[in-house]
Parts: sequence; C-alpha cells; structure tokens
Amino acid sequence: MRKSPPGTETERLEALERRLRKLEDIEAIRQLKSHYWTSLDRRQLEAVRACFADDASIDMEGVPKVDGPEAFIDFVRRAGAAPGAFNMHSGQNPRITLTGENEAEGLWDQFFLSVMAPPSWQWGFAERLTIQLTGEYRDRYVRGAQGWLIREMRFRQTSFLMSRVGEDGIARVLSSGRSDGSAFGD
Repeated sequence: MRKSPPGTETERLEALERRLRKLEDIEAIRQLKSHYWTSLDRRQLEAVRACFADDASIDMEGVPKVDGPEAFIDFVRRAGAAPGAFNMHSGQNPRITLTGENEAEGLWDQFFLSVMAPPSWQWGFAERLTIQLTGEYRDRYVRGAQGWLIREMRFRQTSFLMSRVGEDGIARVLSSGRSDGSAFGD
C-alpha cells in the first residue's frame, strides 16, 4: 500500500499547483525563445521585437554593440534580412531556472547557419558565402502583462567558420575560430 504524502489535501493540491505553474512557466519561456529564433529566420521583425521587454539589454559577441531592442531590430534589418540570405538558428539544451515569481534565467546552446545565395550583398562579399556559428545564450526573462519576455540576452561564441564557394565549386575558408568582424560588421 502506497503511503500518502504528508500534509492536508489542500496543502498537497497547492503544492501540485505550484509544480504545474513552474512547468507551464518553463514551457512558456521555451516557446518564447523558439518564437524569437523562428521569427528572426523568417524576417518577421515585428514579432522579434515583441519578444523583448522595452528595457531589454542585448550583448552579442561577434555583432556590433547595440543599445536596446530597437537598435537590435535595426541591425537585423540591415545585416540579416537581405534578399538571398537563408538563416537558421537552432537552439537546444535549454536550462531554465525560475528565480522569482516573475523572473527567470536561461542558458541555451545555439547553432547558426547562414547561406548567402545570389544576390548576396549584405556583408560586401560575393555570392555563395556560408557562416556556421555556435555559441551560448545566457538570458534573463521577466513576466510582463502579455507573458514572458526577454529582459537580457547575452551571446558568446564557441566556434565560427566562414567560407565562400568559388565558381569552381570549392569552398575556401575566409575566417575560422572566432568571428574577425568581417561577418557581422564588428
């Protein structure tokens, strides 16, 4: 026979409700980050902006420093939303911790692939440019009136590879290890 957990029925229900709320909050944050990456890749910049709190701080190694969500959207509009560019952000291994009723932290691993096909002029290179980038996001989230939002987003690179496929079909490495500023306009 299974033993009942200690406490009254009300206490057990309240504990269950807290656990369920925690799981729902963590899933909402996962959905937020997924929505951010998907919207970024689809060039839905209004949807990207909606992922951030108005006072959000964004610090991404390998891209020019921006001050706030509007400056970040402006950068994405100039650098990542050009015709002929295919971008794919893939986030995985989320570790999300609720730090308060309306605050949380997240740690994500990320793989980014960008392929520029004709007419690729966004970074001043000829067509057939490929960028592969991995890194780690450390985020802080806040629950707003509309749900969870990104308050702080910090990205650090762990690997970088930029190459160009020549007319002969051979890929030539332009930069590897860390972004040297040529990819995203440091």
